[in-house]
Amino acid sequence: MRSLIVLLISIFLLNPVMAADLDFDALKARLAKSLPGFVPDKLKPSPVPGLYEVTMGTTVMYVSADGRHLILGDIIDIETKQNLSGATRGQLILTALDTVPESQMIIIAPKKVRRTITVFTDVECPYCIKLHRDVPKLVAAGVRVRYLFFPRAGIGSSSYKKSVAVWCAKDRVDALGKAKFGGKLEMKTCKNPVTRHYQLGQQVGVRGTPMIIYDDGQVQAGYSPAEKMLEALGLSENKKVSAR
Repeated sequence: MRSLIVLLISIFLLNPVMAADLDFDALKARLAKSLPGFVPDKLKPSPVPGLYEVTMGTTVMYVSADGRHLILGDIIDIETKQNLSGATRGQLILTALDTVPESQMIIIAPKKVRRTITVFTDVECPYCIKLHRDVPKLVAAGVRVRYLFFPRAGIGSSSYKKSVAVWCAKDRVDALGKAKFGGKLEMKTCKNPVTRHYQLGQQVGVRGTPMIIYDDGQVQAGYSPAEKMLEALGLSENKKVSAR
């Protein structure tokens, strides 16, 4: 942390290059020369003077104006307590989720949708099971739940095969409950999006399940009780709804 602070101060005081003066093509060229194969998706000014935001997929990094220092880590606004890097990362994840049509998700929705969450789930994960027990509470409060499969043990594992069977069932929501709660699941196979879900999860940085992405880009790693989630979604009492 100390070295990062020193770096930020030195960049700000000794190299005050403003966004309008920066040659972004030249900076990209310097990065490519120093780091062969390093091809950013986007390069733009960051919230910190003298640092520039680099994104590759859903990874967020920062580079100094001279292209010499690359920083891996999050920028936190101390006054607002907001993780600025996390906000950017969340929007990148939402964009990645948009590559999967909803016809290739399992969706449990209320009649009147107020907010939407997308969940990477493993049918054998204990905390995913706890979350699934909370889904009726979430739906009753107006939350639409979109499920994607992320069998943590990988393609071909027991969880993967159960996920395929869930997708191939006539009633997928019912089959999902059976898979999670130990019911009798018919182990069918068919054309399915489970591998695509798993690969997308790897792409957006799923490390454990459940991983929950709110419709405003907020990312929740792990289980949280329904009451806490509704508060975060602005759906508890005395909270204003801020749906995307």
